[in-house]
Amino acid sequence: MLGSMIVAALAVDALFSALGVIPETRPSIESITDRGITFNYTAVLKILFTLVGAALVYLTVWRGAKDPVCRMRVDRFVTPYRAAFEGRTYYFCSSGCKEEFETKPEHYAKHAHGTRGGRPRGLLRART
Repeated sequence: MLGSMIVAALAVDALFSALGVIPETRPSIESITDRGITFNYTAVLKILFTLVGAALVYLTVWRGAKDPVCRMRVDRFVTPYRAAFEGRTYYFCSSGCKEEFETKPEHYAKHAHGTRGGRPRGLLRART
């Protein structure tokens, strides 16, 4: 990976040198500090792509369901592997996970709802 980064840096340097876009002198500090903060196209693009990223995260969480067997996140609208137990629908990543769930649904349903032995997750006693 380091080698590819070095090759990419050398390629960019060669391209910029060939195009003549490498500056000859550095700008003065005053010319940089006097500019201030402006609302330009890069600010608009950053805001836009932040909103797009937030929307994609929201859609992933909203559409996703956790497989109670392997704990993998699956798209509840795409997966064909589903099972109903005690009035709830469970979604699976594969037929193997669905078959495993159907062998002992009480066990997996209990873990899918965030409890372990009647206690909320995260409040497990340390084993001694």
